[in-house]
Amino acid sequence: MKKILIMLMTILLLGFCTITGCGSKNKALDEGLYKIYYRDQSKIKLVAEDYVTEEKDKDKLIAQLFERMTGSPESVECSSALPDNIRILWTHYDAQQNMISVSFSSDYYELNSTDAILCRAAVTKTLCQIPDVEYISFLIGNNNLKDASGRDISKMNLSMLIDNNDIEALKRMEITLYFTDESGKKLIECDRDVVFSNAVSNERLVISQLIEGPNEDGVYPTLPEDLNILSINVSDGICYVNFDAAFIDNSLNLGTDISVYSLVNSLTELSTVNKVQIMVDGTPVSDLDLDVGSGPLDRNLDYVGTLEED
Repeated sequence: MKKILIMLMTILLLGFCTITGCGSKNKALDEGLYKIYYRDQSKIKLVAEDYVTEEKDKDKLIAQLFERMTGSPESVECSSALPDNIRILWTHYDAQQNMISVSFSSDYYELNSTDAILCRAAVTKTLCQIPDVEYISFLIGNNNLKDASGRDISKMNLSMLIDNNDIEALKRMEITLYFTDESGKKLIECDRDVVFSNAVSNERLVISQLIEGPNEDGVYPTLPEDLNILSINVSDGICYVNFDAAFIDNSLNLGTDISVYSLVNSLTELSTVNKVQIMVDGTPVSDLDLDVGSGPLDRNLDYVGTLEED
């Protein structure tokens, strides 16, 4: 997963509802009543089904709850929030830290952002109902889950999830992105259906998806995966985007014009954007001796082709 998308993923996690602390845990302790979290029919929201067990042993209880999570829910409109290709390698309850460690197979890193969010949120919401469990630690194999920059993002608890049952906390949108062909000389139009938080601007979403790279065969990235967005704002139809120096490192061996117009053409697909001013550490790209026009740039479809032409 890419660093920007991990940041996006963190914001998206705020869209899910939580169990309210001690009351629900006491109920689970007294009655053996738990809620198992699944994906609903929309695939962008978690829903719960009741499950009753008399099991008190923590390790056996964890195994039971995971068996329910990976099994078939009672409602045919729901599905497991743990994708079929993700294996649970091991779990461990640490009584001193009030924490359950969950180890996933490395296939977790192949999940798209929505599936990864739902997976972790469902596990956290289900297992944190267990008495004396306050945290979930996610690992890949024996290593803590990390983002692309190496930052540890493994530890989660219910406080990371806002009490909000409204599906409008997330929204679905179709965006148009421009990646490059194998030659690196043409831009290829790609449509993508994405689910994201209302807290994320459409402009940031488009750039983050460009940085994440293509999902389609035959097309290639136009922005480096380690690119950082320093700031984004829109004024009078002009989108001002400030990147760090990774934008001009040319690690992809592309012409600057391809990277620039991949970004400009993708952003100007939005109704809010007519032109794009790209900056690197606050300096406009036109002042960096790069072969691009000066000032805010209009969309340029002269670079756009089709795979059939190549």
